[in-house]
Amino acid sequence: MNTQFLDIMICKALKVYDDGQLPVALKLFEELTALAPAEPRLQYHQGMICMELHDNQAACTHFRELVRLQPDFLEGRMLLGMIYAELGLQEEAIDTLRGVLEVCPNVPEIHHRLGLSLAGVHRYEDAYREYQEVLRLIPDHSAVLCSLGVLFTTMGKIEEARKILLRAIELKPDSVNVINNLGRICKIGKASEGLHWFQRGLDLEPENESLTSNYLYTLNYVPDLLPEFIAGKYKEYAPRCYRPRSQWRRPDRIVDGKRPLRVGYLSSDLYGHSVSFFLEPVLQHHDRSKFEVFCYYNRTLTDKTTERLKKLCSGWHCIYGISDEMVADIIAADRIDILVDLSGHTAGHRLGVFTLHPAPVQVSWIGHPNTTGLPQMDYYLTDELCDPPGMTDHLFSEQLYRLPRIFSCYLPPEDFPPVSPLPSSYTGTITLGCFNNIAKVNDQLISWWAAILNEIPGAKLYIKSPALDDESVRQDMLSCLGGFNIQPERLLLQGVTGSREDHLGKYAMVDIALDTFPYHGTTTTCEALWMGVPVVTLAGRTHASRVGVSLLHAVGLDELVAITPVEYIAKTVALANDRERLVELRQNMRLMMSGSPLMDSQGVTREVERAFMDMYAETMERNCL
Repeated sequence: MNTQFLDIMICKALKVYDDGQLPVALKLFEELTALAPAEPRLQYHQGMICMELHDNQAACTHFRELVRLQPDFLEGRMLLGMIYAELGLQEEAIDTLRGVLEVCPNVPEIHHRLGLSLAGVHRYEDAYREYQEVLRLIPDHSAVLCSLGVLFTTMGKIEEARKILLRAIELKPDSVNVINNLGRICKIGKASEGLHWFQRGLDLEPENESLTSNYLYTLNYVPDLLPEFIAGKYKEYAPRCYRPRSQWRRPDRIVDGKRPLRVGYLSSDLYGHSVSFFLEPVLQHHDRSKFEVFCYYNRTLTDKTTERLKKLCSGWHCIYGISDEMVADIIAADRIDILVDLSGHTAGHRLGVFTLHPAPVQVSWIGHPNTTGLPQMDYYLTDELCDPPGMTDHLFSEQLYRLPRIFSCYLPPEDFPPVSPLPSSYTGTITLGCFNNIAKVNDQLISWWAAILNEIPGAKLYIKSPALDDESVRQDMLSCLGGFNIQPERLLLQGVTGSREDHLGKYAMVDIALDTFPYHGTTTTCEALWMGVPVVTLAGRTHASRVGVSLLHAVGLDELVAITPVEYIAKTVALANDRERLVELRQNMRLMMSGSPLMDSQGVTREVERAFMDMYAETMERNCL
């Protein structure tokens, strides 16, 4: 093609782009590329437009071609590295960005992006060095200070993270990114502080997705908040932030009542994560004559669990880095009848996809202990103990569908150790334990634990959570319990252990597990029970504060459910003084659990399938009226 003519046509396409007609401009550049396939400028402009359209996969294709056509164009290589990172291809991003730095070593933003990618593959020391290089070039780079704070948090250096983020907020008081990460740090044991920071950020950017979800999720950790207040915030904040941003419309399709229903599970936790412990047994037992299973995975990390889950699906899509509209297109093309959200407002969710309603029926399940707050989410799958009829219905924007026995089933990890003897039988001392996320521990709960310790002479309390690797968090815990006259020698505080098997093995040191409140444990409760350790829980008035009720009822341990804090203390003390019962539970708990609804994978799956069929039939009937 004549160079002058090509220049004129590129200018015309850019004019269309400047007028905001991005799809039209992209089409023009595609037509020009067919005429001049070796012109790198066309790949550059297409890549930039695709980025704006949130089509990172297409942008990556264009930037790859740009680098092939013009390998000495550093901006093209930088863009390719950036888009690799956006797609979660961190190793490719690292290699590409390092190549750019070899030629141009003093570009702060490339060092920053490289550091983020290194942190993404857990190369924390290397990431730290890249951030330090940025600070050498620009000492007050607030965005890098924020990233450094996140890195310290990930490494368990909580106090260092707090200090560096406070420095960043001094430099840039209105940085919502810094504010958001300060909220995430304060959530560790001090959820109300986290809410303060998240709300401060939302006052600046009311529709910020990360701040919104962090704020809403953190509400579940704070004691003494009325359930109606929490529900009100979900129903107010979620629709304000998550709403359709385009005119996307689900294609019409012919309803075929003879084919199996297609169920799609969407999550960022389809690896060795707690959510998979409850999803995998259902995927294993789905009736393939009635259901086809698809998974939409919003992460690039894969492990043995991911590979097992893939084999249980008719279709598997990695949706990381893909726009909501494109994900909706994929789901619609798969003709999904029932789309199941397994994340709620937890990390890596894709609630924006659900606002487009790409499937006729949309269900929230197991990943988040509360409503999504979204009018587009049709159902929330639960049971009568997590959500007693009349108690919590008004707290949800979804219609509650209660399974007849339990909200889900549990699959223990393959590498679990055997049940150990009752530790107090050879130590002579009762050891109480809590292995839940430290964010679920609050001053109110600690006061109850102190009361229990004061009622059981010589008893010890074993608290295990990754955050306890940080000395400041340990000292806060010691100080808080010390305020109730609990001496340090009665406390065992532990952070990260090497493997899941090592983690489960620590239950050999625990006689009785104490559930948290108001946010109960789920996986931690199942793990404790599987290791022969009874769990005492306190029933509340929200789903998050009633999960333990359902789990204990399922295994026949209603006796360990307390209705009041006084009863929570009394039941724990009574069990600690009943050595015969402790020995009996230690010896029989795994058998009790194996024969319970909690591990009846096939039976619970049939109940879940019945729920899905009812939901679909109800939706079809409603739409036909």
